[in-house]
Amino acid sequence: MNRKQYENMEYRNYRLQKDFPVFFLSGEQWRISDVPSSRLHFHNCVEIGVCHTCGGTLRVYDSCFPFQAGDITCIPQNVPHTTWSERGTKSQWSYLFFDPESLFREVPALVPPFSHLAGNGGGRFVFSEGQAPELYPLMQEILRELEEEKPDFRLSVRGLLASLLVKMRRLQSPSTQGDTEGPEEGNREFSVQHMPSILPALDFVEENYSEQFDINALAKACCLSETHFRRLFHQVMHTAPLAYVNGVRIEKACGLLCLSEEPILSVAEKVGFPSISSFNRQFMRIMQITPSEYRRCQRLQGGTGRSRLPVISEFTGWLLPEENPE
Repeated sequence: MNRKQYENMEYRNYRLQKDFPVFFLSGEQWRISDVPSSRLHFHNCVEIGVCHTCGGTLRVYDSCFPFQAGDITCIPQNVPHTTWSERGTKSQWSYLFFDPESLFREVPALVPPFSHLAGNGGGRFVFSEGQAPELYPLMQEILRELEEEKPDFRLSVRGLLASLLVKMRRLQSPSTQGDTEGPEEGNREFSVQHMPSILPALDFVEENYSEQFDINALAKACCLSETHFRRLFHQVMHTAPLAYVNGVRIEKACGLLCLSEEPILSVAEKVGFPSISSFNRQFMRIMQITPSEYRRCQRLQGGTGRSRLPVISEFTGWLLPEENPE
């Protein structure tokens, strides 16, 4: 694959419930095309996927990993990737998105070390059924619990997911790394020197969006000069750092507008805007609708389903999904 084919990236944000930060996609409709996407994408949370049929290729940064039916994939937060099926097929998948730190806040030892994968663009992203046969049925049980929602299903999911993560962590240990197939080597300059370099800034924004900080604070988090940071950030994200910060703040505001009755001024202050005027201006620029209209649309949609709210992928500066990749 040519590096230029993957210069663009798309940020996909999943709103996770605070009390149970788990979201899943499953069913016959979740099939992947055999045509590689022209852009990589990354998430604000951990993604675990399970391939049910056929096979194909997972691309992480600039390295490719084959997968088959029964394999499990694990993509840490903020790691660019894309997936396509073998020629002439459409592999069927189920996906689980979650925040391990929030989900296992009371038992931090259960949170596996995903960060080292994000930092070097390598490691174990595909767990084959042949090498880890216990993972597929465990993942199936987690999905079954989420679909059926029987009494105490959240407790069951936490326990099953904890077991899954522990088993994955064992397979990630240095003693087992030699048993995995190496990735197809590509141009490593982009993956190693660019995307990982700005990850501390993304984490900083996620943790401090409600506070006031300047771009220099983001640059310092990445141990870069402000000039170099701005250039590198724009190269990777295809948007300016301030535009990204405002986008995250507006996304958080959308959640508060949907889930609370707080005054708009209070919402603006909670997500880090110094004034209601700047909040309204940025909200309108990004969402193409005012905060009050957004809240009204949310209530209308909840009642009738007739109103369509803007989604996070429509934020200015973040690319839209390709409608017809084939």
